[in-house]
Parts: sequence; C-alpha cells; structure tokens
Amino acid sequence: MKNGRHQDPASPVFRSRMRFAIAALIALELLAPARANFYTYQEWLALNRAERETYLAGAFDSLTSFGTGADEVGISHHYETCVRNGKMDLSQLTQNVIRFARDKPELHTGSVQLALLRYLIAACGQPPVK
Repeated sequence: MKNGRHQDPASPVFRSRMRFAIAALIALELLAPARANFYTYQEWLALNRAERETYLAGAFDSLTSFGTGADEVGISHHYETCVRNGKMDLSQLTQNVIRFARDKPELHTGSVQLALLRYLIAACGQPPVK
C-alpha cells in the first residue's frame, strides 16, 4: 500500500517524513530543559546527579551573572572568585551545598537558590560592602 498509512520504508517520501519526525522529537526533547522549572530544595535533591548539577549551575549563574549595579557586580565577583580559588567544579559545589544543607531543615522547604546562597556565605564569607 504505497498511498496508505503503510508506505514502503525504502521510499524517499517515507524516509524524509521519518527523518522529519525524528528531528522534531529530538528538538522537543532538547527544548524541554529550557522550560521554566523552579525546584524546591527537596525536589532538586530528588533529581539525578546530572540534573542537580545542571540546575545548580543555572542557580549559580543567576546569582553571579545578572547584577548591573556596582554592589551587585562586587557580590558576583566575590562569590565567583571564592569558588574559583577553592578550585570547586560543579560536582564539588553541588555536593558542598547538599552537605551544608543536610542538617539545616529550614533550607529543605525553601529554594535551591537560598541553600546555595547560604552555603556561599558560610564558605566564602559576606561580600565586602563598599
């Protein structure tokens, strides 16, 4: 049945449609992480390691990359320098946040960003005030 639902898989039209369908599914899958998903600390903790690290990278970037005023830029620089000087990679930063928050139940119901910020303050100290 060349004109029906069961086209010949060897036909160029069938292969073209199949390639398009596969490309569309891949594109949808790649775009899925771009959707705005905000996790509580507990939801984030339940993610797999790679997802936790990816989310924390975004949380860290949101704390350090979007400041425009002199104070915000100074704060960003303080935490970026601290993490860099501590030679922490993303995996280590993630594990440090988890260890830090483990015995702090008040952080378990809040946002990941709050746990990250509290960890950074504890590990790096308060940023200098100008």
